[in-house]
Order: sequence, then structure tokens, then C-alpha cells
Amino acid sequence: MGGSSSSCLWGFVRQRLDERVPPLAASRCIRMAQGPTAMAWAKNEGLDNAVIRTPENSTPTSFRQWSEEVLEPAVLHQTHAVVS
Repeated sequence: MGGSSSSCLWGFVRQRLDERVPPLAASRCIRMAQGPTAMAWAKNEGLDNAVIRTPENSTPTSFRQWSEEVLEPAVLHQTHAVVS
């Protein structure tokens, strides 16, 4: 890990979310962790519960069904077109 400015030690230390980590000029690791950390915080705060699913605002198609019927054929078609 020698003093290289590009080295990064990965680990997890739970801290209060309102504490700011001081900027580290030689490391991009903190900035790389800020996106996933912000998303985890938003999910903990109820991001996924913004709209309650009801029959009126939902479709009868599950994500799995849509993935199998629409997404998978589209991806396979794209892959086939790129390989051909």
C-alpha cells in the first residue's frame, strides 16, 4: 500500500450520516464512496416508499415477467446483432 496516492484501503466503518469526512486531497476513495453512501442513506430514509403501490398506479405485469418477455429478447437481439 506504500504511500501511493492511488492506493485505497477498502473497509466499512459505520459513522453518523451527518458527520462529514474531511477531504483527502490524495485519495479518490472518499469521493467514490459518497454515491453509494448517499443512496444507502436515501433508502434508509424511505426512498422506495415514496409512492404506495395500488391497483390504480401499478401494472399487472411483474418485473420478472417484463424482464423475461421484453428485456431478455431485446438484450439477446442486441447481442446477436453485435456478434454478427
